[in-house]
Amino acid sequence: IVATAEEGAEFTIQELLAAVVESNDASAMNHLIQETGGPNSFNLWLNESNYFSTRVTQMLTTQESGQIVGAVTSAQDIAQLLDKLANNELVSPELDATFKELLLNTPITEKYPAEQIDGYQTRYEIASADSNSAQQNYSGIIELEDTNYIVVILSSNFSSAEEVVPAISTSINEIVTYFETGQTP
Repeated sequence: IVATAEEGAEFTIQELLAAVVESNDASAMNHLIQETGGPNSFNLWLNESNYFSTRVTQMLTTQESGQIVGAVTSAQDIAQLLDKLANNELVSPELDATFKELLLNTPITEKYPAEQIDGYQTRYEIASADSNSAQQNYSGIIELEDTNYIVVILSSNFSSAEEVVPAISTSINEIVTYFETGQTP
């Protein structure tokens, strides 16, 4: 969206955030990184915010496979970020509500269990495209009636996306069901 915009087009921070969250727009994220002072300042902020495994290694680009390269992270860092967001402690309650609203507009994937988990209220998720042949990722806040679950699955080195996507769905269902009932489906 941002990379193909007309030269001189201006975007608000809200529009850039929407492009990043809803469309995995690497160019929009690059603009947000520049707004923070560039990759070095962004990495310093990440470190000061206790995201020790996450850093920008180069400007972000999207490969043909759909994989975004130029940054590294860990399941622990993503889980920490989502936990803060779930508890409205990431930035502020108002901005956190905005982020959650954006996450409701992410593309639907087959990674979330087709059969809703008992007690399901809503989910805020970030996921790679189901067709991504290089990486399959699912990160989300799953809100149930009485609690939230933070689920982060980062998968690479698999034989085919067609095999790993249903496996992620099954894993999400089994993890949440186990914590809710003490039983595996």
